[in-house]
This record gives sequence, structure tokens and C-alpha cells, in this order.
Amino acid sequence: MGAAHEGLEQYDLGLKYFQKSTKLDSMYDEAWFGAGSCLEKQEKWYQALHFFNKAVKLNSLNAEYWKAAAYAEFKIGNTISSISAFEEASHLAPKTPGALNIEGLCATPDHKLLIAFRNPLPQSKALLIPLENPEQVIALHLGSPHRVYMLGFAPGFPFIGGLDAAQFLSAHRNGVAPLRK
Repeated sequence: MGAAHEGLEQYDLGLKYFQKSTKLDSMYDEAWFGAGSCLEKQEKWYQALHFFNKAVKLNSLNAEYWKAAAYAEFKIGNTISSISAFEEASHLAPKTPGALNIEGLCATPDHKLLIAFRNPLPQSKALLIPLENPEQVIALHLGSPHRVYMLGFAPGFPFIGGLDAAQFLSAHRNGVAPLRK
């Protein structure tokens, strides 16, 4: 019932039913996430974060839960906590539903990098991270072996694994900018 009301944009009713579900089964992570989603759509970020964090605690392998918590942290101004939650999502395998995958990388005129993550965030948003220390990122990439999973569709863009996104994300903690698709 909660999901049906959420789908009809009746967020207060959706929240009510999701909360009923959490009372019937406090281990039902999808109900906690659903309640958080209803609150997020009403821009009640602090309350949404409470529910998202509970969903993460119950199922830490769900990248959608991590990303929702990260986005709520960002919206209330907790940049460091937001980046930490995105780092947790980045440790999940790329084929995990909702996991983050680097889709694009481009240079700015002032010699910084912009990294775009492909999978959408809540409310059809994508993640763009400005990186102000490209030399450090290049050094990190050159310092360890990586597995090529597939050659990309454009020269020089293979699908690789073994990157530790946490290393270069933690090196730049000044910004996570959500952008509309």
C-alpha cells in the first residue's frame, strides 16, 4: 500500500503505510527505505535520512539505500557524511542494482577534472564530482594493477575494475554536486 500511494504522489499516506510495515516487521528494510523516499519527495531531509540510515543498517549491500542516504546528507549540508556514504556505495560491484559506475571524465579549462557517475540518484539526479587534484588521481591509478572487464566502445575507454574510488574521493572532500539529467 505504501508504494501504491507513493506512486500516486500521496506521500503522507505512503509514509503512513510504510511506517505501519516497519512496526509489523522492524527488519523489513524496503519499508524503511520507502518511508524515507516519501519524506525525501516532501523535502523533509532530516526525517528521510533517519529512515534511509535504518534501511542501510538492515541491508548494507543495497547501493540505492547508500545513495539515498548520501543525497539526504548532502541536502542537509553534511558534505563529509555524504561523500562517505557515496564511498560505501562505490565499494559495491558495478552490477549490483543501484551501484555507482563512472560514466564520464572530462577536463575543465583550469586543469581540473569532472567525474560523472552514470546510475541515477533519487529523483532522476546524476552525480558530478569536481576533482581538483588530477595528478594525485593519476598517481593512484598508476600505482596499482586494474582488471579490464571489457573494451569500451570508444578508443581508450575500457571498463576496468579494481579502482578504489574511496582513495580519490576522500582526497577531494569539497563538493558533491547533484545535477538534473
